[in-house]
Amino acid sequence: MLSLITDYGLTVLDISEESDQFANEYVTEGIIPERFRIDGAHIAIASLHGLDYVLSYNFRHINKAKTKLLTERVNREHGYGTIVICTAKEVLDDEYETE
Repeated sequence: MLSLITDYGLTVLDISEESDQFANEYVTEGIIPERFRIDGAHIAIASLHGLDYVLSYNFRHINKAKTKLLTERVNREHGYGTIVICTAKEVLDDEYETE
């Protein structure tokens, strides 16, 4: 997986103090368990950089209804846009619809 970063010239978004604080917000709000704070960092970094999507197959803490609804609320309260949490397949299916 790491070779894909180089192979496709992907940009790696680093954890910053701001993203760390925003991830804490997801934990404080009960969206992400403290023990899995790194999952909150994943969403926080994407939100702070204005990304449209977080692609995840983590159905325990990221890609689930509670997380989707509550991150939208927290993001809005802090002046960040909505971020769509879904699987890569959902995005690819939209790109390659068959009739």
